[in-house]
Amino acid sequence: MLYFGVIFYPRYKFEYVIWNFQEMYKYDSNKVVELTNCVKDSLKKMYDWYKSLHNEQHKPEQVLEHQVDA
Repeated sequence: MLYFGVIFYPRYKFEYVIWNFQEMYKYDSNKVVELTNCVKDSLKKMYDWYKSLHNEQHKPEQVLEHQVDA
C-alpha cells in the first residue's frame, strides 16, 4: 500500500517504485520484475474494485420501455 501513495504522487509516479526495487534487488532482476508486476496487479485490482463499487452506486435507473401493439 505504501507504493500506491508514491505512484499517485505526480513527481515520482511508478518510475520511483521500479527504481526502488532495482536498488533493493540489484543482483536479482527476476525479483524486480516479480515485485513490479505484483504492485501493478494489486493497483489494477484496487482500481477494478473501486470502479465496480462506483458503477453499482451510480447505476442509471432502468427505463421501462412500453411496447405499443400495432
